[in-house]
Amino acid sequence: MRFRFLAFTAALILLSGALGGNATSNTKVLQPLQQHGCSLQYQPGGMTVSLSPAMQKRCQRRFRRKQLSARRAAVGIASLSAAAELSAGSSVNPLLSSETPPNWDQIMGGVSKSETDTAMYIVNAITQLAAPAPIGNSSGTPGEEVASLLGLELALRNSSSSNGTLASFSAVVLPLTQIRLRLDSVYQQINQLEYLTSEVVGDAIDTTSPMQTAFEQRLLQSNDTYVALLNLSRPGGLNRTEEMRVVRGLLQAMQAAGAGQPSNRLARLNDIERRLTALQNQFMDNLQASQEGFGLVVRNEAVLGGLPASVVAAARQNALDANVTATGSNRSGPWLFKFDGATADFVVPFADNRQLRQAVFNATLNLASSGALDNSPVVSQILAWRQTKASLLGFRGNYAQFKFARMMATLSQANATLYNFAAAAKRKAQVEIDLITQFAADKNATLPLEPWDVKYWRERYKLDTFKVDQAALREYLMVDNVLNGMFQMASKLYGVTFVRNTDATAWDAEVLVYNVTDNASNGTLGIMYFDLYTRDGKDSGGFTMGIIDGARFWRAANPAYVAGTKSPIRDSNAWLTAAQRQLPVVTLALNQANPDQNGLALMWLDDVGYLFHEFGHGLHHILTTTPYGLACGERNIEFDAAETVSMFQEKWAWDKSTFLSFARHYKTGEQLSEDTYNNVMQMRRFGQGIYLIEDIIKAVVDLKLHSSWVSSGTETPDDIYDKTYRELAPDGLTPPGGKPLNSFDHIFGGFDYESAYYSYWWSDMMSCDLFLKFQNNDESALGSNGRLFRNTFYAQGGALSPTTLFRQFMGRSYTTDAASLIQYYDL
Repeated sequence: MRFRFLAFTAALILLSGALGGNATSNTKVLQPLQQHGCSLQYQPGGMTVSLSPAMQKRCQRRFRRKQLSARRAAVGIASLSAAAELSAGSSVNPLLSSETPPNWDQIMGGVSKSETDTAMYIVNAITQLAAPAPIGNSSGTPGEEVASLLGLELALRNSSSSNGTLASFSAVVLPLTQIRLRLDSVYQQINQLEYLTSEVVGDAIDTTSPMQTAFEQRLLQSNDTYVALLNLSRPGGLNRTEEMRVVRGLLQAMQAAGAGQPSNRLARLNDIERRLTALQNQFMDNLQASQEGFGLVVRNEAVLGGLPASVVAAARQNALDANVTATGSNRSGPWLFKFDGATADFVVPFADNRQLRQAVFNATLNLASSGALDNSPVVSQILAWRQTKASLLGFRGNYAQFKFARMMATLSQANATLYNFAAAAKRKAQVEIDLITQFAADKNATLPLEPWDVKYWRERYKLDTFKVDQAALREYLMVDNVLNGMFQMASKLYGVTFVRNTDATAWDAEVLVYNVTDNASNGTLGIMYFDLYTRDGKDSGGFTMGIIDGARFWRAANPAYVAGTKSPIRDSNAWLTAAQRQLPVVTLALNQANPDQNGLALMWLDDVGYLFHEFGHGLHHILTTTPYGLACGERNIEFDAAETVSMFQEKWAWDKSTFLSFARHYKTGEQLSEDTYNNVMQMRRFGQGIYLIEDIIKAVVDLKLHSSWVSSGTETPDDIYDKTYRELAPDGLTPPGGKPLNSFDHIFGGFDYESAYYSYWWSDMMSCDLFLKFQNNDESALGSNGRLFRNTFYAQGGALSPTTLFRQFMGRSYTTDAASLIQYYDL
């Protein structure tokens, strides 16, 4: 995704120690485990792998501050006014500098690496940009971008009252572009700090968050700009398609926030939004609280059979870190399994001990499901308040229709696509289940297979059939080789070259910086950071974050309003029109295993896919050429089309020519054989039907809950999930039980995927179609197709609709029957 992409969480839901609601069955499971030397620490536990690392980080800090409230004093509210004086001192705040790329050495505290200095820069920057305007007789100076908005509103009112003429596109959109892009150039630098630094810096971010949020709401609910945009949207107001799209995108965002509503209704909407935010935070807090105290202690080494050595080693280290002591004669352990991405996540697919698998699997299905941490009422309340919000905005309680007003698909199209896709995925899943079951029977497994058995026997079948040892495969996936292969692919397709920039600073010594240059002009197109390796304090998974947009704007305050003075709109417009295009800067982050003591870094197969996926997001940010700043890169793209380019790019990782270009043994340079490549690809595809059907079920459930579920009815959200699972899943794949919705953070955690989880597949539907065009053409067309893709999807960003871009590239309209998905996934 634009922020971060992870494999979908269908089978990655994390573990809960609060096994409430299922105590009897868990006791039956744990008794034999206890006989083998296992014990569960009955403390809160459990959280899903989250889509948004920013939200996860905030949830983690909020939860920790509840336990360690004294830390809040590190950067308190009292420091706001003191930090705001920084600009009057001896140095310029590096977060507000116009330097490209940013000077990360200075941002990170200079020579002394002072976290306090970094925290001060953050508080000062947000205060200088977004401090509210004084009310009544109160003193104070509004933030620079607050003053710019006030100046724009005054100019629009004066223009309307003096001659009755409507404001032009540039008179309205240029100032809004400057405000938005300047704010984001600072916000995104701060967000980068959020992923890697301390509680002191984290608390500084949280301290200024209310100020930032208040201005965002003020910006979206500005009546003067809303009326001006509404006038521009009327027939005859604009002639250019791109301008109409930009205005429509602004209006949709403002309408969703309540702009144009009567004051009493707007107040009601704001109240609902506060309630929803609080409930979504509670949902995530309950999950986080569930995870913090969980641990599964194993004291008998025989129970660990089947687990990878790296997992066992990590579990042993967990026990040492937690001071879990050995007992009895067995001194090689104990081992502590937690959902830390390195231990308990691997139990269900790899542990030979069936009772151990069952205990972990059952725990995942009871996340945040009992006592004070029970998310069941939270889920129902969130759904009910969303229905109320939709009704206030004119959608008759149908929240899905409210969301689809800003989507590429219609609700009926999304449902039809999902059901077509599900029918094909179900057929393949049935074949896979039958093969797995027969294989397990041949190995004398206990039948029928239970949900906690399926993944285990799937992995056994894959290893036995395809003979691919993923640990050994890593020796052919050296980071430097993979990067070079990816860059060669980009050069071949898009005519760009990546050149190491050793002069640029970064937030960590292991971060690689590259200049992206155009092969034809040799000009620099942008700067891309690769933050590939895991480290303490860094979020899990992968994500991409644009830091500076490739658009015309100033990274400085509007001089017409910087001192709170008023100037005619023409003075401001002259300054805005003179802005130069900024060089785009973007960060790609993974959590790849660190290099060894000799500097050797090898990748897991999945990490290769994550890298190519995020690379697509990064190229989208760098290769934009549209003159419309509010539509550059990934801005102004319909939510359900936002992953199209990245999913398209990810598919190139598995392309035979590309894969073999980088799959070389790190010692000998020997290329991976074609036979092994074919086995790797077959291994990747096996089990896809099961994975796909389970994820499609989640997408269908999401749409049902937000379009047809009635809060006053007798059917619970969990009933909807169970019924849909039985409707769509093949024989042998039974509903998992428990309360999976209580950990479905995509749609209940505040990540904007409510009524939109289907969008993964809608984007992928188009990406499959686009990629198949390359596969169906011969090698000679590769360069021309690649340049066309660059000039359409990458260059235009959100200035033209995905429908238009698809037609320009493919020469036809896209189809919604899931045919491309079915073909690509070999269903």
